[in-house]
Amino acid sequence: VSDTILCIFLIYFLLPVYGEKGYIFVIYISEIFNGLLSFFVLRKSIKFKADITNSIIKPVISALVSLLVLTFLKANAFFSLMLYILIYFTFLLVSGSIKLNEIKIF
Repeated sequence: VSDTILCIFLIYFLLPVYGEKGYIFVIYISEIFNGLLSFFVLRKSIKFKADITNSIIKPVISALVSLLVLTFLKANAFFSLMLYILIYFTFLLVSGSIKLNEIKIF
């Protein structure tokens, strides 16, 4: 319910001013909000301790670094996506957030 209220509120104020970009922003905020709510409800209901640093902080930093690197490159979409994935997983491995033996391909 709170996710829906947030969406309606943001759409009401952002859509007239920012149009499509405002709507896309609302989708991002809504998904982040919904994900965080789900995470905290799950955490409370099954009573587990999450490693916030390796589960959230390091992946977010890895994603931001990957995006930062790609902003300086002018490449086609396919190459950019492949490079983003490579940089993202490299930073996750280097930071210790994931181990090489944890990566399984199919």
